[in-house]
Amino acid sequence: MGTMPVARIAAAGLLLGAVAILLIAGCSEKKGPPPPLAESKSPSVKPGPGPLPEQFPKSDRKPPRPKTLKNLEAALNGESAAKTRYAAFAVKAHEDGYEDVANLFRAAARAEEIHAGALAELVAKMGEKPTPEVGIPDVKSTAENLAAALGGETEEFKAMYPSFIEAAKAEGEMDAVRVFTGAKAAEESHARFYKDASDNLQKWKTDTRTFFVCGVCGNTVTELNFDKCPICFAPKDKSEKIL
Repeated sequence: MGTMPVARIAAAGLLLGAVAILLIAGCSEKKGPPPPLAESKSPSVKPGPGPLPEQFPKSDRKPPRPKTLKNLEAALNGESAAKTRYAAFAVKAHEDGYEDVANLFRAAARAEEIHAGALAELVAKMGEKPTPEVGIPDVKSTAENLAAALGGETEEFKAMYPSFIEAAKAEGEMDAVRVFTGAKAAEESHARFYKDASDNLQKWKTDTRTFFVCGVCGNTVTELNFDKCPICFAPKDKSEKIL
């Protein structure tokens, strides 16, 4: 009887320990991984389809201009300025007593006017408005004016027009090739006359010449010894007598 309370107390202790172990195990089994985070309730943003092609702003940039068109405009400026310059040179030559030189400048001015008209027509045909730029001519003595004219014509028939012709051929602009070729040949004839007048200025003061200019290509001659213009093959009656 004296030992029973001790035994009961020990048994009770064991029972309490077992219960504690079971409680701890049960808690650890229920713990598990943390619950997932709640999804954000903010609205999702989805990319739209983007603007349609017709909604893109149109570019103000124009397509590249054909080289031949630029060359036509450059030639138009040059021929228009030459026409004005030679008309002023003619007045000076007349004042200086070089009537034949004055006639030559008048003929050249008419030829340049014909060239400018043909060039302007092609510029318009290519969709641009022909607006030649003509400055104020620099008029000096007749000898100096002849030298300036010779230099300008030589540069045109040796360098400018040959390069323009090649560019027009490359772009298939055969009307431009025709006009450039005619102008080149006419400028070469002008250069020959300017060279002769420069080298023999006093002789040109006493001689008398009559000039004719082809109304189609501007070819300039002192005799109509042909049935058709040797440059453009226009009939001889298309040539104008310069007075």
